[in-house]
Amino acid sequence: MLVYPAGLFRGTGSASTDKSAKCAKHFTPDDDGLKQDWGGYCVFCNPPYGRAIADWVRKGYEESRKPGTTVVMLIPSRTDTAYFHDWIFGKASEVRFLRGRLKFTDEDGNGEDAAPFPSAVIVWRSPERTGREFATWHR
Repeated sequence: MLVYPAGLFRGTGSASTDKSAKCAKHFTPDDDGLKQDWGGYCVFCNPPYGRAIADWVRKGYEESRKPGTTVVMLIPSRTDTAYFHDWIFGKASEVRFLRGRLKFTDEDGNGEDAAPFPSAVIVWRSPERTGREFATWHR
């Protein structure tokens, strides 16, 4: 998983390699971010896009209920899925739909093909923070 550049989100990347980590505190695949406590941090998570994504989305929501916690997640914009309805609609503080298709790089900076699906950035904030917003980010 990729971690957003330090300085924009301080805190924890939910899973990365030591080579790809952009934050001082991060979890590697061996740490298993699903088993870690994210409470009290601002976390950026780009979860695996397979069947396990529902577990990561649920984890993001549940961890965001802890005081002082913000979870930002980059996921495919699959609004027809159960996890989108169960853990995002009506629960996320913000949902930002990205225009176009994202391109990723591997941990060595090598470009890869564009994603075959649209993407969204989901933000959950702890209960002491308020506000919900749905929008589209333009390039």
